Amino acid sequence: MSQTAFILLAIGALSLATASVTLYKTIAMLKEQRAEYRERKTILAEGTPAKAVVNSIRQTAASMNGQPEVVLDVTIAKPDGGTVDAVFQTFVPIVHIPGFQKGCTIDVKYAMRDRRLVVEAVDAYLP
Repeated sequence: MSQTAFILLAIGALSLATASVTLYKTIAMLKEQRAEYRERKTILAEGTPAKAVVNSIRQTAASMNGQPEVVLDVTIAKPDGGTVDAVFQTFVPIVHIPGFQKGCTIDVKYAMRDRRLVVEAVDAYLP
């Protein structure tokens, strides 16, 4: 085998390996994202409803279908009279952003998952 043929074969093998790893990681990321959306939808369908006061809102660099992702810091008024602070990321329809400003009260649903509080805004955008 000539040196040129060997180099082309090595480049081809490296390209195939790189493509395989990229495809594997992409599929794993999509599965994880799909599971996250299922969990969010489950929380919205089955979670405990509550009111929450927005302490702060910060936009991230991400968006989904033109809807911005935000980090919300909220204080949740639980049905038993207690309160709990939570910070979570969600996508908010652009038309609902004014209702998510500091001091606004929003509807949320929450649940305990693996000993952690998981919160979702009722008006969140989910595809």
